[in-house]
Amino acid sequence: MHAPLTLFAAVLFAPAAGDQLALQFKADQTVAQTWSITQKSEVSTASLTVMGNDQDIGSDSVSTRTAEFEVTDTVHEAADGGLSKFTRKFETIDTASDTERNEESEAVYVEEEGSPSPLLGQEVLFTYDGDSGEYDAEYAEGSEGEGDWLDGLRPSESYLGGLLPEEAPAEGDSWEVGPEFLASLLEPLGEVDVEEDVDDDGGPDQPPGAVAITVPSGDDHMDWSGLEGELKATWVKTEEEDGKRIAVIELAVDASGEFDLAEALEEEASERGSEDTFQSAILQRTFEGEVTIRWDLDAGLPMDLEGELTGTTRFFAEWTVSVQIELELTLEHESSDEIAFSAGFEVQ
Repeated sequence: MHAPLTLFAAVLFAPAAGDQLALQFKADQTVAQTWSITQKSEVSTASLTVMGNDQDIGSDSVSTRTAEFEVTDTVHEAADGGLSKFTRKFETIDTASDTERNEESEAVYVEEEGSPSPLLGQEVLFTYDGDSGEYDAEYAEGSEGEGDWLDGLRPSESYLGGLLPEEAPAEGDSWEVGPEFLASLLEPLGEVDVEEDVDDDGGPDQPPGAVAITVPSGDDHMDWSGLEGELKATWVKTEEEDGKRIAVIELAVDASGEFDLAEALEEEASERGSEDTFQSAILQRTFEGEVTIRWDLDAGLPMDLEGELTGTTRFFAEWTVSVQIELELTLEHESSDEIAFSAGFEVQ
């Protein structure tokens, strides 16, 4: 369900910094990251069928999701320029959603704002394990939380190591990047907007005899490694700014994927105490657009990035919910999406 705590090989075995495009961390270095991501979806179809009865749950609506993240990484150990051991402090985790619905969707309850993430203000220690090729994660001294929250974090991907080719490129070169690199841009820190397990009877007020149905969301379980298509990076020029030599990289995106989410959604339902059996749950996503990434050649770190993507989302699910009776359900969702994102990196 969650992405593994994996380090791209380019992070640990980066060539020396200077005129080369590389990652080059140093011990005792502190690096701040800021991320802003906004997705606007124009929903053409959102229909829930319950025992053969159709219910419009948001067709012709517009939903907007925003996320603002700030983290500070303190490097304790670095090997060959890669991150061996570091502590990440979550300074800002600010997410929100807003939906403009038509009047025919009154039966739908949308939680516009959730509770603040309990990871906010926490510090997590990441240590690279050379045997497994992954990071071990634990709460740093003075921080605490649920162990499951650490499973969905991405320790190093936000530093864009997946952008770098195996052989160091030169200005003017182009190279292919794996489509899974989009996770580094759209979910750079992993799943940080976690929820604390509490006994809560909150939610919509139900009329007598009504049954509340949780409508599944496919995006929460998309496996980025299953994307196909082409991401083409080009080192278009090198410029100077405040005495820094900066490589300007243009990334062209054309990717898509189809994902079977039945097993993941059954597991999610079980965790919240619901007996759901999915006969089908297929998510289809497409992404197109461009991203500009500026890389500080002297520091050996990304400097900033900005991108815009367009795409589509299609999600179809058939499942059975066991409440007082067994309910047969079908969900159809189609939308056109616009995603804008930016990030900045600063050595403090």
